[in-house]
Amino acid sequence: MGAAIATLIAMRLADEEQEVGGVYTFGAPRLVQWDMQASYNAQLGELTYNFANDKDPVPRFSMNLLAVGKNFLFDGQTLRQVDKNGIPDWGLAGIIWGDIRAHWTRIDLPNGYLNSVRLFR
Repeated sequence: MGAAIATLIAMRLADEEQEVGGVYTFGAPRLVQWDMQASYNAQLGELTYNFANDKDPVPRFSMNLLAVGKNFLFDGQTLRQVDKNGIPDWGLAGIIWGDIRAHWTRIDLPNGYLNSVRLFR
């Protein structure tokens, strides 16, 4: 939820003509529709960097929403930039399986996110 809030706050600050130095998120959900994506990217697209673990279900669940800024996917060994619309969908079955794997690796513990990257590469 923090990544989504950070993105929305940056949008609000830019709309109020406040300076935004950069937006860096980890595991951000998609949260805008196409018209808002264009507006956000025009103002902050070059300053926004979204990073996601390949096994994280949150960035993959779209609900017909799009990502903003530059999106990067970490698959356990490499970090690569992905399409402007964000990380590809898994579909509902993939989301459920990804969520099960995240809980199985105890992603909620302090090192859980890092452990899930190590286990599922």
